[in-house]
This record gives sequence, C-alpha cells and structure tokens, in this order.
Amino acid sequence: MTRTIWKFPLHVDDVIRIDMPYGAVVRTVQQQGDRACLWAEVVAEAEREPRYFRVFGTGHVMPNDVDYGYEYVGTWQAGQFVWHLYEVTGR
Repeated sequence: MTRTIWKFPLHVDDVIRIDMPYGAVVRTVQQQGDRACLWAEVVAEAEREPRYFRVFGTGHVMPNDVDYGYEYVGTWQAGQFVWHLYEVTGR
C-alpha cells in the first residue's frame, strides 16, 4: 500500500464534510494563498470514509460539548481572521 500526503481544500463553514481514505491521519491545517487547506497522511488505495470538521473563529461561541465530541486539529490565519479547526469525533 502506498502512503502519501494529500491536500484537502477547506470551505470555511459551520460543518465541513471531507471524504478521506479510511484511517487518514490529519497532519496540519494552514492557509495556502487565498484558501485554507488540510493535509493528511493517507493510504491512497483505502476506501473513502466521511470525516466531519467544525471551524470556529477567535471570539466566536463554541458549543458546550466541544471538550467531549471534538478533537483540535489546528489554527490558521487568513488576513485579519484567525480560525480554529476541530474534528467532530463523537468521543
């Protein structure tokens, strides 16, 4: 099986669905040009699974369950805005 890094462009929205190869390991989220992107280590041949993410801006209200059902991925800056990405894990 071939392991590689894939880039997934993000649309800043309340909930983001990304179909990734099963077992993908998220490595970072950063601004590239005018777009936020997530990079993940994947096995290219693996079946795809939906993964869900939430974006919160600095100073925005976060849900009370963020400590239990979300896993922090990273923070990036886009101009004057600072965004924070969490994966919805349900744990």
